[in-house]
Amino acid sequence: MGGAECTVTPVVNTVTETGQDTGNLHDQASWTVVVTTPCDQGCTLTIGYWKTHSIYGPAQYDDTWAGYQDAPFYGNGVTWYQMIQMNPAGGNPYIQLARQYIGAKLNQANGADVSAIASTLASAETWLSGYTYTATFTKAQKSAMVALASTLDSYNNGLIGPGHCSE
Repeated sequence: MGGAECTVTPVVNTVTETGQDTGNLHDQASWTVVVTTPCDQGCTLTIGYWKTHSIYGPAQYDDTWAGYQDAPFYGNGVTWYQMIQMNPAGGNPYIQLARQYIGAKLNQANGADVSAIASTLASAETWLSGYTYTATFTKAQKSAMVALASTLDSYNNGLIGPGHCSE
């Protein structure tokens, strides 16, 4: 995956030419090569993964959930785990956005770089903290939230950002 520079190491490569018969030094040249090692930017998992890997199962527990699953999800009266499990029946844009947001935040907590979606996360937080899933939204509000959810879905599926994990 890689990307941003983590280490930059200068390596000096020296070549020495000596005489075959005498072993005397004839010529010497050096060249410095800079080796850049990319940072590990993590990888992403889908909300399907996160829905099944909490302490409630059915898959093996992923401890990235620690501190999140039973935390209140903004002012909704439900936990993060309960919100990601909700069905966005009828196209509820808040639930759509919340589920993808939770996936992205768990991916971030799991070490995935979120720089590609930083502004999307900030916008999502504004929507999620300013409303609840029971609110009524205008057509324009629905459209804005669905667009944010779509971007976060692309991130969670590895289409943008650091790429998808090979579970």
